[in-house]
Amino acid sequence: MRRALLALAIPAAACGGKSDDPAPKMGSGSGAQVVRVPDKIAGKLHVNGVAQELVACVPGQTPAPDPHTFVAVITRNGAVRFENQALHWSLDTTGKTRGEALTCEKLDRSWGGGEHRETPNTYYWRGKLSFRCRGNAGEITGELELDCGNLTAAEREKLDRQREDLLRRQQAPAVP
Repeated sequence: MRRALLALAIPAAACGGKSDDPAPKMGSGSGAQVVRVPDKIAGKLHVNGVAQELVACVPGQTPAPDPHTFVAVITRNGAVRFENQALHWSLDTTGKTRGEALTCEKLDRSWGGGEHRETPNTYYWRGKLSFRCRGNAGEITGELELDCGNLTAAEREKLDRQREDLLRRQQAPAVP
């Protein structure tokens, strides 16, 4: 089953990097060519005012019965994970553990993601996160723009279309 999500809101989170997910196969038959699309991780992430090097961006999905697409942004000192409209921090530099839920005074996000149709159990995530949060590690802030998980041109186009449609609906005047 394919799950695709699109969310647009104003509250904040973080992410960025390269994924180890297998690349989707393009074409058909046994000679299908594997095309690798580089992840895009742009922006900044700070822990207690110290800039963190953005190492990787890892998208995934939580298990059933309530699956959610998430993204973890890996640094050399830990990972921030945006999942189910919340931000988490972990010292796990693989992004596999959720970590501590952060309390955010700002958590703005615009994103879309889901499961690759061509390669089940591999995921993609595309979006922006802007956040100012606190947890046991102290203050965690960031402004991130991410394309993670071998996002194909078709998936990117679909997410762009969905986002444009949502923005148009949000800007349309209310009908009395």
